[in-house]
Amino acid sequence: MKYGLGEVVKYPDDSAGTWSWNHMLKKLRQLVKEDMQKAPSERIDSVLWYPRFEIEPTAREWKTLDGLSPKHLALFPTPDIISCRIKPLNTLQHQWNDLESLTLHNIGACGFIKRAPKIFCQISSLTLNHCVGPEHFPRDLTRLKHLRTLENGACDMFCYGVDNVANFTKFLEVLEIESTNGCDLNMYYPQDFKDRLRKCTNIREFRLTAGYMDSLDTYLAFYIPPSVEKLTLRYTRSLPFLHYFGDWIEHASDKT
Repeated sequence: MKYGLGEVVKYPDDSAGTWSWNHMLKKLRQLVKEDMQKAPSERIDSVLWYPRFEIEPTAREWKTLDGLSPKHLALFPTPDIISCRIKPLNTLQHQWNDLESLTLHNIGACGFIKRAPKIFCQISSLTLNHCVGPEHFPRDLTRLKHLRTLENGACDMFCYGVDNVANFTKFLEVLEIESTNGCDLNMYYPQDFKDRLRKCTNIREFRLTAGYMDSLDTYLAFYIPPSVEKLTLRYTRSLPFLHYFGDWIEHASDKT
C-alpha cells in the first residue's frame, strides 16, 4: 500500500471483505519494512490502538510494529475494557525513542502504569481522557511540558502529579483541565488544587473548565501563577461565582 504525507493507514481494512487477522499482521509488517526505508520526515509519526479485548494489543501485535519510530501513541480501549497490554513495548528491538506524546482513554486499571515501558518516561505531552484513578502518571517523567486531564478525577490527577512526579512543577508549560461530570476531588480538596497550581511557576498556558460544585471558580485568581500568558476559563453560571466575581475583577485590573 502506498501512502504519503498527511495520510492515514487504517487496519483492519475490510473494504474488500476478505481480510483475516494473520493477513492483516502480514500487511502491517510489510508496511513497517517500507516505512523503515523512508526519510525521517516521511515516516509514520502516530500509532493509534483501538483494543477490543482485555489482552490487546498482544505481544505479537506490538512485535509487528517493531521498526516504527512514532512520535505519538494513543490507546482507545472500548468503555468495557479497563486496561490493555503495553509491557511488550519494552521488548521491541527498535525502541520508540522519538516518542513525544501519550494519550490514554478510558484506562481504569490501577497497575496500568506500573506495567508501562520505559519510553513513556521521556514524553513531553500527556493526555488522560476519562481515565479512572490518579495513578496514571509515569513516576519517572523527566520532561513533561504539556498535561491535559479530562473528567473522572482530572484535578486529582493533576494534584497527584505535583506530589509524586519529580520536577513536575518546574517543567510544566501547558495545563488543560476539564472537570464537569462531578467525578473529581475525591482525594484532594479545592484548596489543595489551588495550592498545587500556584507551585507550577513555569506555566505559560492554563485552560480550565469546571462545574460550580467543585468550588474552583471562587478565589482561584490569586493562585494562578504569574508566568501564565494565555488564560482560558469556562465555568457554569452560578450564584457563588457571581458572589465572588469581584475577586476576578480585582486581579484582572492589577497590571502587576
